[in-house]
Amino acid sequence: RQLGISRSTLYRRLGAGRLRD
Repeated sequence: RQLGISRSTLYRRLGAGRLRD
């Protein structure tokens, strides 16, 4: 299981979307 990568990716996607908005 790669929780680190999953969390990193999720946070990155959420951060990017928030910053983009």
